[in-house]
Formats: sequence, C-alpha cells, structure tokens
Amino acid sequence: MLHQDWSVATALERLQHTWREFIAVLRSLPFVLFELSGALFYLLLIAITFTGVVYRYRH
Repeated sequence: MLHQDWSVATALERLQHTWREFIAVLRSLPFVLFELSGALFYLLLIAITFTGVVYRYRH
C-alpha cells in the first residue's frame, strides 16, 4: 500500500517502495545508454565536420 504521508509507512513498505524504484532505474538504464550513444554520435559528427572544415580552410 502506498501512503501519501510516508511518516506513517512501515519500514517494510519503505523498503518495498525503494526496491521498486531501484528496479525501475535498472530497467531504464539501457534506454539512457542508447540515448547517450546517439548524442555522442552527433557530437562526434559535428566535431569531425568542424575539424575537416578547419583543416581544409588552412591547407
């Protein structure tokens, strides 16, 4: 049972809630990692393009 006021929750209820939240974090971790890899791809693409333009301009 979830309480609106956690000051009346038992230790077991708090532990169960914490465990559910921890499992939710673990389940969302792959999504976060895939999003990070996608962002990293675009940052690398921008950096490589910028480097290529600067190199081409200087030579």
